[in-house]
Amino acid sequence: MAYNEYIDTFLCSQSTGAYHMIVFDIVNSKSINPSERKIIQRKLIELMRLVFNYLSNLEKITGKDILIKDQNFYRLWEQKEGNVGYLMDPILFGDCLGFTIYRDSLDKDSVIEIFNRYKEQLGINVDFHIADGYYETNDYSLGKEKCFRGYCFQILETAHKRETETALKKM
Repeated sequence: MAYNEYIDTFLCSQSTGAYHMIVFDIVNSKSINPSERKIIQRKLIELMRLVFNYLSNLEKITGKDILIKDQNFYRLWEQKEGNVGYLMDPILFGDCLGFTIYRDSLDKDSVIEIFNRYKEQLGINVDFHIADGYYETNDYSLGKEKCFRGYCFQILETAHKRETETALKKM
């Protein structure tokens, strides 16, 4: 089923979801020269690694879990054959990336501030649509009853697009 058929579970999970996803989608990426877009995408992998490492170090300093711990997850820089995209965290699909943290472990503005600091350091000179929301499960098989991370990512990735805005407003 398409992610937009699960907007109802997404909306319900905003008050109950244990996981907080923050998604960054490049503004007008199709208008960027293809060779420049490839350079930016490579830099995004490094950006994600830097933010992830920062949050990992912050966990050690504070003694608080921030990054989700799921034994089935892998990191983009650890890709192995047979990995499934929705089991990647942080997530990178094309020109869109996302980080998942535990609910109330760190506020969205702090993650955005860290992201922007490393974005500037790496010289990534593009703007991003930013959306965030909560979801309930990392288990695809529970996606009918609970908001699944893959659907949450897709909803947030398209949150700035008219059809998703309209569907969210209807619900």
